[in-house]
Parts: sequence; structure tokens; C-alpha cells
Amino acid sequence: MPRLDSYVTRYLREDYGTIDQLRKGIQDHRPEEPITQELLDRLLRAWRAMKADAKDPPPAYRLGGEWQAIISRTFAPLVDALETGNRDALNEHLQNFIRWSGTYFGEPTKFTARDYERKRCDHFRIFASRWIDLYGEESIEDARPALVGNPLGFVIDGSLYNADGFRQNFYARRMIDLLDDVEAPVVCEVGGGFGSFAYQLLKREEKSFSYIDYDIPVMSLVAGYHLISALPEKRIMLYGEVGSLAEPLRDCDAAVLPNFALPQLGDLGADLCFNTCSFSEMDEATVREYMGQFARIGRRFILHEDHSWISGSRNAAYQPHGGFQHWDLSRVAPPPDRFKRMHRIPAPFNSDEMAEFFEWLYMRR
Repeated sequence: MPRLDSYVTRYLREDYGTIDQLRKGIQDHRPEEPITQELLDRLLRAWRAMKADAKDPPPAYRLGGEWQAIISRTFAPLVDALETGNRDALNEHLQNFIRWSGTYFGEPTKFTARDYERKRCDHFRIFASRWIDLYGEESIEDARPALVGNPLGFVIDGSLYNADGFRQNFYARRMIDLLDDVEAPVVCEVGGGFGSFAYQLLKREEKSFSYIDYDIPVMSLVAGYHLISALPEKRIMLYGEVGSLAEPLRDCDAAVLPNFALPQLGDLGADLCFNTCSFSEMDEATVREYMGQFARIGRRFILHEDHSWISGSRNAAYQPHGGFQHWDLSRVAPPPDRFKRMHRIPAPFNSDEMAEFFEWLYMRR
């Protein structure tokens, strides 16, 4: 039988994702100057405000799921720096955040074995090729990530790129298509990680977006640092700085807030509610709470991209941390009387490598 030459195989660009590009991309990219004292002070004030207001959050907003083990183990030094107010340690952790913790945000950082180098090259080649297939090689500079947090990836024509930056840039462009008839659209994301999608969204020149991120407290500070550093021309506020949690965007372009503040956002407070790659790592009760909030908040769309395999499935691409058990995310959806499901499709980018990775899109009726 002739070999099946699939579409995915045909679009691969072999000149992307080379070992040479990778070895240049894993060199140090730390800035020469430390974080300003003003920004460190803002981050520490926000941390203290979150600690004061989150003494007993509702169960769905407590640290749980797979992230309970990740935060308690891997992020302990960063949390300790925030707790003690150690500015030198906080500066060191934030300026190297992606280098030290990227494994949990789509950009694994260990390249100690040749086989692992090959896997990272293959991963990058797939994502870069899919993006080029959609938008053209001449536009590739638009997908560059911010050089914040000491990122690593692949150097192409003197510029750094990473695999997940292509996926996040894709979703920023999707927001333009979905909200093309909204003059000043608001995007609300739950679980925005270190702010890499938000960076791709807020830098758009085609449309002026406003953005709210809700995440576990320590991650909201990392995302705040990332966005304030990467987008100095934008007005970005942290917890304790916004004038109203019901209208957090009243005086800024973007607000980065702790997850427990989400219920205070006003009804129909965002045009599009978004999650990517983290609902499937949370407890089911937490996802049900977030989906209920999305149904209350979303004026137009709910969009999320996640896997739906269960622990022990032959499609499971990795084993979760801390004994967490993956569950079928298809069990959770917004109320059908308020939202119509537009599609459930294989997720662009992630489904090329992993089975049962889907994109769900819902539209308000």
C-alpha cells in the first residue's frame, strides 16, 4: 500500500525547529537591569492585599487539582520571597520565571538528552508550520513572545520564538475574528498563566482590546509582572489598585486579579470568556464554578481549549502531579438555554500531537 501523506506531514517546514536554532534559543536572555523598586513594591502590596482578603475563600476557589502539588513544590521559593518581602529573591525568581518554570506552561526547559532535544524540535516545527500555513511566513515576526522572564526557544533570523507563542498568537487573532463587530472588546481569561496569551492580545494593532485575568494569587503576580514589563505603554493594574472589582477596567487597559475576585465582576462584564489548557487540570467542582461565572459574565462567547482524556486512558499524554486524576471535561458546559454550542473540534496546534484535545466554542443565545 502507498504511504498515507497526511496534511500535517505535508505542511511541515523542515527549516524550522533545527538543533542549531534550539541551541541558540536556550542561551540566557535575562535583562541587564533588575526589576525596578517601584514594580517590586506594587507586586508586594498586591500580594499582601490578596493575603488579607483571601483568608477563607469558597472551596471552588482554593488551591486544588493538579496545581496544588505544582505550586506547593515548584513555586515554594517564589511564594517565600513574596511572604518575606525579599526583593532580591523576588527579582531573581521573576526575571528567570520561564526558564525555571516553563515546563508547566507549554515550554519545557530541560534539554539534557539528545532524544529530548529532538522532541522539542519536532514540537516547535509542528507549531511553527501550522502557524505559517495559516498566516504566511512573511508575518512570522508577529508571533514573537516578549523577552520577559528569561524565555527560551528557537532563534530564527536573530529573533527568539517558542512553540506556544504561535498557539497564543493564533488565539489572539481568533478574538479579532469573533469580535470584529465590537468596537472595544473585553476578554476575560481564567488561568492566564504568566501572561503570554494576554501579551499577544494586548499588542494587537488591528483592534484595541481590554483584558481581565483571574488566576491563583501567585500566578496573578507573575502575569502582572510579565505584562507590566512587556507592555509599558499599557495601563495594567493589580489587585488593590483597581477602583472597583465590579468594573476593574474602568481606569486601565488590563487588570490582573486573583481568582476569588471573579464573582465580583459585573454581569455581562466581558464580550468573550476564555480558558486554555488549565480547566482539565482543575477539580471538576472548580470548573463548574468557573463555567457558571462565564455564563453570567459573557456577553457574546465562551471559548476554551483543553484535553478531555481521563487518567489511565491510552490517549493520556502525561501523568498529572500529586495524585490528581484527570476527568472528562466534556461533562461541563454552560447552560444550554443561555448558550448555544457552535462547535467542539480538534484543537488547532495541540491536537496535532495529542489525542482528545478539543476546542469548545459557545455563543450566547
